[in-house]
Amino acid sequence: MDTGAFRSTLETHGIGREVSDAIVDLVEDSREQFVTNEKLELEMTKLRGELRGEMAELRTELRGEMSDLRSEVKLDFAGLRTEFAEHKTHTTRLVLGTSGALGLLMIMLRFLPA
Repeated sequence: MDTGAFRSTLETHGIGREVSDAIVDLVEDSREQFVTNEKLELEMTKLRGELRGEMAELRTELRGEMSDLRSEVKLDFAGLRTEFAEHKTHTTRLVLGTSGALGLLMIMLRFLPA
């Protein structure tokens, strides 16, 4: 209800203009102390903006850290792949060398007199 409608309503009920002015002044003076829906909406909008900003910063920071970790994991995986290839080569050489040595031993045993 606006001020004019309030004053006319009071005058209709027989309340003097001075009383309605005093009530309106009192309400307007104390209105600043109350939290209105508009103030709450403005505050929530402001907080929402701040929260979105912080979330964007955290998202950027997290993406950077994840990128660093991803590159470290790729390096570790490449290192493991290299170690596995070296191990596989070493094992293959060992097996071939052992089987070759056993083959030579068997051939030498055939030429030995019994």
